[in-house]
Amino acid sequence: MRKNWLLLISILILGLSVQSSSQPENPDEMGADMAARREKMEALRIYKMTEFLELTSEQAVQFFPKLKAYEDSVRQKQHQQMELIREIDLSTQQSDSTGIHFSTTDVQKYLRKIARIEKEIITEKEQFIENLSSILSPNQQLKYLVFDSRFRRRMLRSLKPPPPDMKK
Repeated sequence: MRKNWLLLISILILGLSVQSSSQPENPDEMGADMAARREKMEALRIYKMTEFLELTSEQAVQFFPKLKAYEDSVRQKQHQQMELIREIDLSTQQSDSTGIHFSTTDVQKYLRKIARIEKEIITEKEQFIENLSSILSPNQQLKYLVFDSRFRRRMLRSLKPPPPDMKK
């Protein structure tokens, strides 16, 4: 009986030491952990996309470099949009503290800039999908349009615990 208790205590101590040593102690390790997690998520996304679109190896060789270029371009435009939103946020915070008020012209200027970027993103997506016709069948193109929202929804669902009434 005493050996069992010693074994149990040893396992608990070992488990706690492994648990505490596996948690990053500084922000750089947390950033590296997040980057590794993001990389794994992207690999899973590519795997699931290949499976969902039923890509042949020839299609995959042509499709994924185009997809990466498209996503990099969209990401750059989204970054521009976020910078603009930060600029608006900073300006409104400064106006609150200084008492300066914005005009309708200012609102329209920012609105046009944001709308222009969103239109560029939509145009980029349209061109990307149209250019896929040489690689993907029409059915695969439509499946691609559905894939990202479906993948994200399933990932979010897998991260959320089921509601209490569903556990029964």
